[in-house]
Amino acid sequence: MPERLEPINHADWRQFGHQHIQRYRFALERIEGSRVLDLACGVGYGSYVLSQASDRDVIGLDLDPAAIAYGHAHYERPGLRLLNGDALKWRNDGAPFDTIVSFETIEHLPDPVAFVAHAASLLKPGGLFLVSAPNTLQFKQAPEPIENEFHLNEPDYATLCAWLQPHFTIEAEWEQSPVMPPGLENISGLSHEAGLLHSRWWLRAANRLEGGLRTLLGRNRPPRKPPLRTPVLITTDIFPLLPERRAACEVFLLVCRRRAG
Repeated sequence: MPERLEPINHADWRQFGHQHIQRYRFALERIEGSRVLDLACGVGYGSYVLSQASDRDVIGLDLDPAAIAYGHAHYERPGLRLLNGDALKWRNDGAPFDTIVSFETIEHLPDPVAFVAHAASLLKPGGLFLVSAPNTLQFKQAPEPIENEFHLNEPDYATLCAWLQPHFTIEAEWEQSPVMPPGLENISGLSHEAGLLHSRWWLRAANRLEGGLRTLLGRNRPPRKPPLRTPVLITTDIFPLLPERRAACEVFLLVCRRRAG
């Protein structure tokens, strides 16, 4: 089964929904033109967000027929079409798109270079491409690796830029990472590790903290059941990607412009 988030799955949505919608809200503020493609849209909730403007024609495209069927059941509205198709092969039968959005897609594909080239072919010259990807230095290539069987090509900063630059100019670099809400640092018993208690990081941090407590209290002491899994304290934010943060951020979020010619 593909890696997919469905709002009807309330436990997963509470854990991950905020950061997914946060990316689409980011895109909603930057979209140019009326023709928009949400490339590899999943079940389509992001396409639904992008279609809020009445003068916008949004297509959400996904390879999985079950995902598109879910979208048809939940997100029908004027100006939005959800279609089944391959992100590496699909051809539009109309004019080129003004904006393409593709969040958390490129890492799932066997050929990211071909994907970027195909996205460029669907855009008009000068069109906008909004793309996100997890930073492999915080996941598969982290000091404590976080494996994901669905991620075939997680990039670091340099790799992601190299994939994009033959066809796009990168206009703005942003990151989406966990942040600690004001006042949380004063809660008794929370350490610096609390800053990681979100998204895919919270389980790693909780297990590390649990292991430290077991060492402190005696190795034979049984672990808590379940072990310190409370991913409700930390949220994410989107802010400009500083050069010093290229290895430390969780998700890259880049605003790109298709090169002319």
